[in-house]
Amino acid sequence: MRTLIARLTLAATVTLLPACGPRAGVNDAAGPIGPSPRANAALAYDATRGKLVLFGGGAATWLGDTWTWDGRAWQQESPALSPSPRGAAAMAYDPTSGLVVLFGGISGGSGATDTWVWNGTTWTQLHPSATPPATFGRAFMNFDPVSQHLILLTDPDQAGTPRDETWEWTGATWTLIDSHGPIGEGPGGLDQNPPAGVDPRPRVGGTFDPATAFGLDPVRNQLMAVQRVRYADAPVQGVVTWEWDGHQWAPLQTSSPAFPAVHDDLSDPVLAPAPDGRSVLLVDLHGAWQWDGTRWAPMPFSPPSRGRAAFAFDAKAGHDLLVGGVAATDPGGLYGDTWTWTGAAWQQAAGPAGRQAAQYPSSSPPPGGISQERAIAIARHAAAETEGPRIAPVIQARLARAGTFGNVSPTAATWEWGVSFRVDQTLVGHGPPGSPAKHQVHSVAVFIDYLSGEVLETSWPAPKILGGEGG
Repeated sequence: MRTLIARLTLAATVTLLPACGPRAGVNDAAGPIGPSPRANAALAYDATRGKLVLFGGGAATWLGDTWTWDGRAWQQESPALSPSPRGAAAMAYDPTSGLVVLFGGISGGSGATDTWVWNGTTWTQLHPSATPPATFGRAFMNFDPVSQHLILLTDPDQAGTPRDETWEWTGATWTLIDSHGPIGEGPGGLDQNPPAGVDPRPRVGGTFDPATAFGLDPVRNQLMAVQRVRYADAPVQGVVTWEWDGHQWAPLQTSSPAFPAVHDDLSDPVLAPAPDGRSVLLVDLHGAWQWDGTRWAPMPFSPPSRGRAAFAFDAKAGHDLLVGGVAATDPGGLYGDTWTWTGAAWQQAAGPAGRQAAQYPSSSPPPGGISQERAIAIARHAAAETEGPRIAPVIQARLARAGTFGNVSPTAATWEWGVSFRVDQTLVGHGPPGSPAKHQVHSVAVFIDYLSGEVLETSWPAPKILGGEGG
């Protein structure tokens, strides 16, 4: 029996260039200074000092700067110590200690597991005896009024293994209190009436992990998680709302309008209490919605559509703050603007104009796209559902401007992953007795949008530019 050895190569070097437009700390005609364009920044309200704190995020590279918002303007801080540059970190204010706590994130291409606190002047690293595992996706943190502790909800790790876990910060260490998140990942769908003895949490079957938002429901005074279920095709139920009672997650029965189907990796929503103190706001790539404790309803949204933004409520100023994110209408562009929601209207408060912040050189791939590992995982799923020979783990992946592989117009403002699978088959039993075994080589190519993760095309055999051979 032939032994196949996994081989993963990146045939094209990917270099991300800095965004065009104003840099942090430079005045711009569209508004006052503010953080440079970015996505996946951490943002939390520091109640002790009455300011919002923003850390890091992703642009051409991961960022490690610290900014504070006093309700009117941004100020860049100069701490003596800081966490390493990173994006997608979890951050929240701890009323018990009066400090802002930051955990994990994506740093240097891998998941971080360190814990830091912000005292208004500098960062200090803590060394708890136990810590959650590294997460390559987003993690979420918020103060739980029931347990009076910070609660951390993790996302899957870099290898794609589900790590949807719920942890508690005691002020000195991390404690695992639920080894499953609200929605797991794996084959299956949503079952509202599971058999006895079966974990009632629905599992997600499809190409993508659920897109999660996490925050406090001021109506119920409990933590809530909102998960936009992502499938390769349109989901039956586009959103699931969960409630944390201090011990476990339970789904809420809601009567809500259908959310737009989510097919991409950029729709990561963000959640924050509304200024009225009686509702919750959700913002993602497709718009904004308001939760009144029983149902979701669409709400006005003036800023340009975006995903992976930073969003939090400023209790002192009495408004919600939306910062940065990945542009929906200009693929790959990053926003560096700041918007406030007062309960009546959205107003741009700082930062460059959206289109200026969203411009990137067409000769380089934009930041915020899916990783090579993620592209291969999506391609595996797509190839497994395509008629053809069984796929073997011999893979090549390349990132190039759409059109390079011949399936999209070369002028399209899109970058794509081309992933080829190659399988060697030894066929026995064909031809007259004693005939030698036939050796055949098959290949398949899967083309994936670099930003959204959408499968664009599947082709047998793979084009030669990807190293595939027809058989």
